[in-house]
Amino acid sequence: MTQHTLTTLPRDERLTGRTAIVTGSTSGLGEATAHVLAASGAHVVVHGRDTSRAQRVAEQISANGGHSSVVTGDLASSPDAARAFASRATDVLGGHVDILVNNAGIFPVGPTDALPDDDVAALLATNIRMPHDLVGALAPAMAARGSGVVVNITSWMAHVGTPGVGLYPATKAALEHLTRAWAAEFGPRGSGSTPSRPVPR
Repeated sequence: MTQHTLTTLPRDERLTGRTAIVTGSTSGLGEATAHVLAASGAHVVVHGRDTSRAQRVAEQISANGGHSSVVTGDLASSPDAARAFASRATDVLGGHVDILVNNAGIFPVGPTDALPDDDVAALLATNIRMPHDLVGALAPAMAARGSGVVVNITSWMAHVGTPGVGLYPATKAALEHLTRAWAAEFGPRGSGSTPSRPVPR
């Protein structure tokens, strides 16, 4: 979405009273998702590693009549960092989270034998472990309340073989499997719930 589109979104009240976290929402798809949720009435936590960029998005949401808060941090740095973020965001949102959008992801590419170890570790931590940590921290409370939504952003690349880009699609395929597993694990405890699906980029 262009900035003009984001600032002219139609407003409605479908999510009034609901709360949402969108990881990696300082640009791109995550930023657009934060704007759309806020335009529908949700109180949205804007997340990123850069506080000034997150604040810019939050200010735009406020200028458009929406409600948002900024909670930043490097969630891939450790499981404790992700869980601490989940706790802070929950507090900011008044004690409960209705919607979690696992959007943050990274895309280093390269041949399998040449992909740097640091890139391998970062891919696994950001694209798999971080969503796992956040769902582990937030979904049990959703299940206990009988309602909640987890949206995982995946990729069409999870379904094709691509030379020189092996690990990134594998992380997205793993996230798709986790989506199905979490639907089976937490979904039956929701009221009127249906299995969730990953959302491809």
